[in-house]
Amino acid sequence: MNLVPDIQSFLSSASRPLLVILGTTASGKTGLSIELATALGREGKSVEIVNADSRQLYRGLDIGTAKITTEEMQGIPHHLIDVLDPKEEATVGWFQREATKVIEDILHRGNIPMIVGGSMLYLSSVMDDLTLGPPADPALRRELEAAYGEDHGVSLHHKLREIDPESAEKIPKENKPYLIRAMEIFAISGKKKSDAFETMELRTQSNPNFDLFIIGVEREREELRERIDERAKAMFTLGWVNEVEELLGKG
Repeated sequence: MNLVPDIQSFLSSASRPLLVILGTTASGKTGLSIELATALGREGKSVEIVNADSRQLYRGLDIGTAKITTEEMQGIPHHLIDVLDPKEEATVGWFQREATKVIEDILHRGNIPMIVGGSMLYLSSVMDDLTLGPPADPALRRELEAAYGEDHGVSLHHKLREIDPESAEKIPKENKPYLIRAMEIFAISGKKKSDAFETMELRTQSNPNFDLFIIGVEREREELRERIDERAKAMFTLGWVNEVEELLGKG
């Protein structure tokens, strides 16, 4: 199916366009993104691609993440690839800020941003303008983890029942990460997790920042399984084991 006429029609009316390509692993998102960007380029539209794969952000994770090569980019600008050291932490909040900044820069230059990836939470943080919970406080987190360890969360859960009964009802004391996060949110923001944030501490805004044209790539299950098998075999041939050993050697 030729999507170019539909995209051109969309671009003619969108004031802040953002093209989105999403789909499962090995569905063909990368190839489609290059094909569309090239076709739009022939029509005078300059497309720049923003990576939304959470692992392709990292340097050195090339073969195992099926990261696009310079040759495969075919001269099309790509952003948010190889921007982090493997020892650095990427969060949804970090990605939302960085991707939004890149997209704004692309629009400012008069070009068309296209965000591509399979990390749905990362994509959603931009597409749906998610409101995120407050960032973690390392010192506070250590205190809460120590408190949890004293009696396996009994006292901490009791405190949560006092300040936020609704969250305490949903979070058993055995769920250490969620219990600690609920207490952390209250300590940092003064707000109950149940009041301030919906499930997963995310809330969708009613008016996203961009005009979206979303393309979902879907394949039959058997075909997808075959594509994943072929990709995995190719990864070993290309030296995936050596790549992992190098990463382990660097700590």
